[in-house]
Amino acid sequence: MPRGKKVDKKLRERIANLLKAGKSQAEIGRIIHRAPGTIAHHVRALGVAPKQYTTPAAIVKGKRRCASCGKRKSIGAYPNDRGAECTMCLRTKKES
Repeated sequence: MPRGKKVDKKLRERIANLLKAGKSQAEIGRIIHRAPGTIAHHVRALGVAPKQYTTPAAIVKGKRRCASCGKRKSIGAYPNDRGAECTMCLRTKKES
């Protein structure tokens, strides 16, 4: 016996339209007054691939390896302490 409610197709269509408009999942949740987990569930059901997160490499001798280009760069080459990609790699992603 199935559990839960039937899928609200109008809600799912509205979420798809807001995603196409460039809204984040958090923004969509605020707009339609639903929990972030609910929005994430519908986004996965729509077939949208999850965002890939990268972990920053360890700092060795004052340098860290960039997750994109693989080069060892000084800490100042990263936009913040938690960034795994150097500023140059982030700029090239934005341009393309």
